[in-house]
Parts: sequence; structure tokens; C-alpha cells
Amino acid sequence: MKLFYNKSSKDPIYYAQLGIRNGKKVTTRNVKRFGKHSELLKITDDPLAYVKEEIRKMNEEYRVGRVEHSISTDYNERVEKTAGRKTTFDSCTIHRFLVYSRIMEPLSKYVTKTKSGEESVVEYILDEDKNAEEEKYDGYYAVATNLTDPAKEVLAVSQKRYQIEDCFRIMKTNFDGRPVNHRLPERIRAHFLICYTALLVYWLLEVMLDAQGTHVTPNNLITTLRNMNVANMHDMDYLALYKGSKTLDALTQLTMLPLDRCHYRPKDLNRIIKKILK
Repeated sequence: MKLFYNKSSKDPIYYAQLGIRNGKKVTTRNVKRFGKHSELLKITDDPLAYVKEEIRKMNEEYRVGRVEHSISTDYNERVEKTAGRKTTFDSCTIHRFLVYSRIMEPLSKYVTKTKSGEESVVEYILDEDKNAEEEKYDGYYAVATNLTDPAKEVLAVSQKRYQIEDCFRIMKTNFDGRPVNHRLPERIRAHFLICYTALLVYWLLEVMLDAQGTHVTPNNLITTLRNMNVANMHDMDYLALYKGSKTLDALTQLTMLPLDRCHYRPKDLNRIIKKILK
């Protein structure tokens, strides 16, 4: 360890710096702050000599308790994928099953009393003819309107309305657009500008993912991006804190970046950032 301070400052701050080797390069990191020169004058007449003595003691303790060890890292190792399952169902079949089970279940019959006090059994009877008529419209969605435009144009407007509602749902649910904890108009506008910008970035990602045939849901995409954090391992290595998934594979394929690695070198991350900012 060595002493570091700004020699041109009238009231410098004294630090203890540790040298860290990263391949052929050596970087430094501040590991302790001793304080300003004016602050140290309260406990000693010569702050510089005091700090040098403290660093000498730290170096002595470090040499006494020093343990040599080596670490090997595989930078091609990929993150572990989480086990997932895909469930498919027919909503019409489930709805019909629920209706049938409620009507045909013996517990659906109940006993009540008339005004005269006599017990009366109320029983539901299934109308098979009406059920067969309703089955003809399973899977269809009807749009009622007073517009006289062609049906295709009406359906196109209705479809855009769904997209608009979907945008508001994503912005409020996934981007925490509400509640708005602001009072000043400019801050409220800035809040929604950030939300709309995030929504634009999301839709651009979804369009590009759909173009390559890897569609993902909004929740999966946003959750994957939020979980993509790394831990700094003493400025020598960055460890991925997230798991692999189909969404991560899709983003890796889209960006052509090694996003599914367990370890990253600092120089590799700097190169990726420079590539993105071009």
C-alpha cells in the first residue's frame, strides 16, 4: 500500500492505495480514507508523518498475514439456465368445463323453503340445445359499433385501440408509471417522458426480437433486463449475478454480445460499452 494525496491542494485528503494487477496492467484502488489535513491536525501536529506511519503499520500487518493463492477463471463459461415449463390450454374448453361442473355437480342442487314453510328442491337443468347454439360462436369476438365504415377499417381501429391500452398497461404495471409522486409540472412531465422513452425502447426491442423469430413477453423481457447485474471482484473480474433463460438467449442472439457469460474482464466490458455507444 502507498500514500496518495493531492500535493497541490492546501487542505489535501489522505488515502491509502492498494495496487491490483490485472493481467499485464496494474491499477490502484483507494482502500482507506484517513481524512483531510485540517481534520488530522486535531489529533497530531504532523498529519503527513502520522499518515505515513499508519500506512507502514498496514503494510507490516499485510506482510505478516499474507497468503499467496491463485485463481483460475473460465471466461467462456455460460450462466446456468433456470428450469421452466410451458403450459398451453384452451380457454373455451376450461370455461365450458367450469359451467358443466357447476350445473351437473350434485351440490349445485339446494333446498329452500317456500313462503308457507314447505321445503322445495331447486335444481339446475342444462339446456343442451342452447349450449349447442352457443358453441357455434366459440373463439369469435364481436365488435359492436355505430360506424358505417367497412368492417376491415373498423377492426383495424379496434386493434389499434388494444395496442394503445396495452402500452398504458405496460407503462403503469412494468415501468411504475403510477403513482406520480411529484408536484411540480416540469417534474411530472419529466417522469412521463422517462416512462414513454422506456416504452419506446421496449417496443423497439420487441419488434427486433419478433423479426428474428424469438418473441418474448413484456414481463420476461423487463425482468431479464432488470436482473442483469454483475459483481466487481476486486477490479480483476466481474461475476454475473443472473441466471440464463430463453429471453437472455434471444437478447444474446439479437445484440451479438456475450451476455450469457459467468465472468467478464473489465477490458471486455469497456470494449462492449464502446461498441454500443458508437
